[in-house]
Amino acid sequence: MGHDRRRNAAVRTAAVALAARLAELTGIAPRITDEPHAVRIEADVTDAALRRWTELLAVLERGTDYGVTNAPSGQVAWMRIESPRRGPRL
Repeated sequence: MGHDRRRNAAVRTAAVALAARLAELTGIAPRITDEPHAVRIEADVTDAALRRWTELLAVLERGTDYGVTNAPSGQVAWMRIESPRRGPRL
């Protein structure tokens, strides 16, 4: 149980660091959402982010999954960072 908490805390710490980098690239604070066994980060794709697209992609690629979604307000870059799951004990 304690191992799971440490693992989740490590994922959350990584998510906060990546969100800070996304904030630098977009100029807007990203949204961080806890999901079952993962953390999701969403950032609005601003003009500033478009000028640094390669850097933005480099950050997104650090996620387990990532992409860009069209929303009514514009494009949103997102990434998920999954918590490593332990296999069954034998």
